[in-house]
Amino acid sequence: RDCRPRLASLPEDERLDLEMACADIEGFYRQEPDNIATVETLMRRAYAGFLRSKWKRYSGSAPNIPGVRRTTFFDRIIDEGKIVLVSVSPSEPMMAKIICTLVKVLFQRTILSRLDRVRAGTLRNFERLIVMAVDEYSAVASEIQGQPMGDGLFFSQCRQNGCIGLVATQSVNLLQSSSLKDSWKAVVSVCAAKIYMRLADNETAEEATKLAGEYDWYLTSRGTSQQKDGAGSSTNTDQRERKALPAAILTQTLKKGQAAMVGSLDGKETLDSLRFFQVPKWD
Repeated sequence: RDCRPRLASLPEDERLDLEMACADIEGFYRQEPDNIATVETLMRRAYAGFLRSKWKRYSGSAPNIPGVRRTTFFDRIIDEGKIVLVSVSPSEPMMAKIICTLVKVLFQRTILSRLDRVRAGTLRNFERLIVMAVDEYSAVASEIQGQPMGDGLFFSQCRQNGCIGLVATQSVNLLQSSSLKDSWKAVVSVCAAKIYMRLADNETAEEATKLAGEYDWYLTSRGTSQQKDGAGSSTNTDQRERKALPAAILTQTLKKGQAAMVGSLDGKETLDSLRFFQVPKWD
């Protein structure tokens, strides 16, 4: 249906936006019929999963209570301290990835605008610490090259907006094969602490070894010699470098429940940024 008859009843800013949208739609349908059919087929294929009635519960409308200010779902996490668990059945892997990624991105935009909206009075609480924890992070990692959004930007700015990010992944290979591509290094670099459990791939072990760095140690060697006027001795001290976290420790030495941490849990500089620990056993 033609949308132009509604233009006169809209505010000026909305009218201008709708005029542009109408012009884009009309321009699309002025193309060759074959091109239109191809694009429509691609659109139906891309959005076919959203047409199923079983996803309706994910888009329910918030109740409108007279006299009560309507608060968005994500703002209630900040103001009311709600705990939200997002988990979609793996029987629909594509929809699970789409829904979880969408929820994550909307939450990220809410957090990054938190300080400005507190100053504007649309949010009440800035003291509460917010945590975003993601298991199997590579499945929902997102980054759009050249665009001012993505996980790299979020994790670099979330702490100043009162949010801590906790992510877990199997290996750096999974991060590199995700939409992050080479940007996975930007995400990992802003994490204050990296915890490595027993690893099965050399690439992740090498990355941990490189991150832990090296330290200097001195090797002292002593020798004796026999000369005409008697025996003599000599002492030599050589400075060498040793890897702080050899890859063999991560791939062979660590046992179940053991891990190595590189970095700082409190975000401050420490004299020893490499620590080993073991999770206590429980029944």
